Amino acid sequence: MLRAGGVCMPALEICDTRYREYVFKAVDNIADNSSSARYVLGAPHPISSVGDFRRIQVELWADGKLLDQGWGSNAMDDPLIAVAWLANRLNRDGAQLNAGDIVLTGGLTRGYRAQRNQMFKASFGALGDVTLYFR
Repeated sequence: MLRAGGVCMPALEICDTRYREYVFKAVDNIADNSSSARYVLGAPHPISSVGDFRRIQVELWADGKLLDQGWGSNAMDDPLIAVAWLANRLNRDGAQLNAGDIVLTGGLTRGYRAQRNQMFKASFGALGDVTLYFR
């Protein structure tokens, strides 16, 4: 991936799960399309400029209150490992990742319920912030 010259972007995922308390087994989450509904992306950064993805810290804020903190290592120990796993799995199945494909590598914090008129912000340090307002 580093040789491919791709980019990475901070992201804020909007989940839409069928599970009320957000408690489920992995197989249940897979059947629910990983609870994924939408996402918001921040500015792109060359992958080669990021350094150690495992050490990226994210802070999740709601209406100015810190909800959670996480690390890049929360995504399969390294987000690059998550993308490599996906690429290898697709290759095994006769498919591939293509230039421009967007891959979300996994949540770095827990999920939180959003309310109307609530603003969420995910801060990724040098990678920037992603902000989302729910109407």
